[in-house]
Amino acid sequence: MKLLVKIIVVIVALLFMLLMGMANQDQVTFRMALFNVQTNPIPSALMYFIFFGVGLITGGVLALGTGGGKASKGASSSDKK
Repeated sequence: MKLLVKIIVVIVALLFMLLMGMANQDQVTFRMALFNVQTNPIPSALMYFIFFGVGLITGGVLALGTGGGKASKGASSSDKK
């Protein structure tokens, strides 16, 4: 059931990205003043997709970090026996 909910959430997010890409076709310049980063103008839909990808990867890394702690606890308890 959890997997089904996760799949539905990702599909809805991708649909949202598709709708944003279809509606926002203007060129955007990405700027980060703190790091002195500025890009050439790119389509706003591409920028939305990049932000979505970075968020998805970050969420995946954070989810993987919590699973490793459970395995190490189980291994240490079996070593004590």
